[in-house]
Amino acid sequence: MSQQSPSIDELVQGFATHIKALKSPETKEATVRQNYIDPFWRALGWDVGDTEQRGPAEAEVIIEKTVETAESTGLRNRRPDYLFRLSGFPRFIVEAKKPIIDIDDDKEAIFQAKQYAWNSTIPFAILTDFEQFRLYDTTLKPIFQDPERGLVRDFALTYDQYKTQWDVLTNTFGRAAVEGGSLGETSRRYSNRQSTSRKCVTFRRRVSRPTSLQYPLSTFQ
Repeated sequence: MSQQSPSIDELVQGFATHIKALKSPETKEATVRQNYIDPFWRALGWDVGDTEQRGPAEAEVIIEKTVETAESTGLRNRRPDYLFRLSGFPRFIVEAKKPIIDIDDDKEAIFQAKQYAWNSTIPFAILTDFEQFRLYDTTLKPIFQDPERGLVRDFALTYDQYKTQWDVLTNTFGRAAVEGGSLGETSRRYSNRQSTSRKCVTFRRRVSRPTSLQYPLSTFQ
């Protein structure tokens, strides 16, 4: 019998209880992913782990899918931790880190997450260690020395804000919301249309059904 995935309240409480140990250098990224990040996305309705056995071609969440990225040394194959998709179309990627890493200061981690999405024509990348959650508009070409480029500050959250902002997270990144077009609305709000508009157009075709958020994104401020 499969065990029910914990609620966001339980995840936040558990993380707060064990935060000292989780921020230890000995804590593995895989542990944080399995115990907190995977359940976080399941709570938003995503089938992390392909429990419905759709198979590699149809799975909603692809773990460490190979992506070809253009770097200063040439083309390289990289693997974002999570690729989220519906009907075969990529919607956003998530790059996970362990909590000892300050994801606001780690230029390599930020650039890596954005580069994955940029090279795959995906308009959003999320970087998280569960303690923090950062959303980037990746219609803007990543610049290593400018880590805040594309940062959507309304979604710069810490884990203790997840419960109070859960409705907004659900209405933006929940599976049902994404299927209904929520990311198209988010793209219209935040994408820089004057740069790389080709990405915005491609993405909006994929999420053409309109939807509106239940709560304005300004509630994050």
